[in-house]
Amino acid sequence: MSWLQAPKANQAPGKRPRRDPEKSAASKLDYETKRKRNFLPSWPEKFPWLRYTEEAGEEYMMYCSTCRSLPDIADT
Repeated sequence: MSWLQAPKANQAPGKRPRRDPEKSAASKLDYETKRKRNFLPSWPEKFPWLRYTEEAGEEYMMYCSTCRSLPDIADT
């Protein structure tokens, strides 16, 4: 849709039509379930406390090495 396009009959000029909150929530849920998440190789350089496990029999997972080594002081 072009910004030069005339508004629809039931729409005030310069106003966007309101989104249906139920459609928005369903769309977001659909996106989140299909989204692929990956550990980026650049992250350990930016976040030295970040670790990534690739152990056999376990799910791949990221974690904070400080939180694991000092669980008594980690936020809960």
